[in-house]
Amino acid sequence: MTAPGPGPTRRGAIATLGAATILPWRAMAQPARAGALHALLVGINAYRKDPLLGCVNDARLLEAALRPFAASMTLLLDRQATRAGFDRAWAEVTSRCRAGDTLWFSFSGHGSRMDERGPCTEQDCMDDFLVFAPFHEREAPREMLIDNEINVLLADLGRRGIAVVFAADCCHAGTLTRSVRPAAQRSRRVRTLTGSYSVSQLLNSLAAEPPPPPEPPQDALAHVHFFAAGLETEEVPEIIYRDRPHGALSVALATGLSGAAQADRSGEVTVPALAAHALATVRALAEAQQTPDFVLGPRAPVVLLRRAPAGPPALREPAEPPLRLHIDGIAPAGFAPPPGAVLATDPAEAELIWRPAAREIIGPLGDLLSAEAGPPLLPAAVARQRAVRRVQAWVTAGAIEIRVERRDPPAGPQTRSAAQRRNNAAHPRRTPLRLMLEGVRLPNLVVFNLAGDGTVQALYPNASERPVTPPDGRLVVDDIEVKPPFGADHVIAFAAERPLQDAAAALAGLDGTRAPLAAVEALAAAAEGGAWRVGLTGLFTREA
Repeated sequence: MTAPGPGPTRRGAIATLGAATILPWRAMAQPARAGALHALLVGINAYRKDPLLGCVNDARLLEAALRPFAASMTLLLDRQATRAGFDRAWAEVTSRCRAGDTLWFSFSGHGSRMDERGPCTEQDCMDDFLVFAPFHEREAPREMLIDNEINVLLADLGRRGIAVVFAADCCHAGTLTRSVRPAAQRSRRVRTLTGSYSVSQLLNSLAAEPPPPPEPPQDALAHVHFFAAGLETEEVPEIIYRDRPHGALSVALATGLSGAAQADRSGEVTVPALAAHALATVRALAEAQQTPDFVLGPRAPVVLLRRAPAGPPALREPAEPPLRLHIDGIAPAGFAPPPGAVLATDPAEAELIWRPAAREIIGPLGDLLSAEAGPPLLPAAVARQRAVRRVQAWVTAGAIEIRVERRDPPAGPQTRSAAQRRNNAAHPRRTPLRLMLEGVRLPNLVVFNLAGDGTVQALYPNASERPVTPPDGRLVVDDIEVKPPFGADHVIAFAAERPLQDAAAALAGLDGTRAPLAAVEALAAAAEGGAWRVGLTGLFTREA
């Protein structure tokens, strides 16, 4: 658990796009979208090897978000998604596009990587590839789309004056991998194919095939906005959204397109606003286990679509479904589910797993939420997860980014991926941490933590401060250190148009108590009816 001190992969799937860019959006001078929007959405669950659960849901969710604005819409789902089917669909969709139009191309499914055939032309000497449904390394090795081929297709659209948004919802977005990790199947589903097939056999099968085309020059892809689900070092877990499995990136993009990423209530959904929403939303839904990676093309349009300006979404749901709890082992005699929970027989469908013999509570992504969790603690753990679920739903409607960083400097230089791994690791007792919030554009702000056992900890403001946002929209809380109880914490930042004195007072009164739902209700009561945004990030702690 974290408290104030005294006083779990992606490179860019498009190799030639280079390193991810997250900060320079405002500096880019880009044209507005003028032409039509066309969409090609691929979602594959029904793989010959390692079938998946949430990819078709991803495609359907994006279809619903894009259809009101798209001049044409093409879906390739499951067994429709062969290499031949993709080639036909790509030719048909792109034949409809004219100069000034935008193509939205998203892929939810498996991917992987292999050694380059022939001379090394990429930085890591690896080819990344998307995997189609019939893929088999020996019997169907060509059921793939290699990164060089993707780049050539995209470069051709650029020469025709067509902009592209390419979204890859799979692990290691240069490695493009996504599947199930067997060791964690009961409680955590991730999207990575690595190790489930023979790379050497695949290379042997492709030995007689011509090598992929050469990469186009980097500036040939300046018309492409690229959204990847995570960094190269990260696995991408499947999350539950509205009781269905999904990829967090697809949920973030769909909710952003549906209005959550509107820029300044103008009704315009811009690429920078969509990227900011996706960054914060993916981090919240995946509980800091993945960090989306974006490359925004300097010659691609800023405005994706225009919709009617939306008012602030509601903070209170009329009916909240019960939380699904799975008992892994033998429950104590006379056990009954805590209030707000129902028993789930299948652990893959559970939002919490309780292991009575080990006294552990496991979260929906397979993380240890709380150790030493006997029956008396279970009601607070259920209430905590219900509170987190509610805040995650809020994030999809209006997100702000919140980050946790270690304050003790590492030895030697670090890459961005290494720094992210360090900040996302399980932090031992007494680790000094800081919270970073930037771009908070609403005047009032509170920040608090929910520990794995449901304990509420007020972080900002303190007793002598008012719950206001600093004038520059940036807040640093740097007097945090790791204390027990240990497990998985969730830090919540809530910004509102309306004053939050009542919410801050309620959080101060709840500080140190196991009342997570009361803390969340205090936010809803204070901000209902006005504009608001919320940030959420997972934080993992351990004894040593």
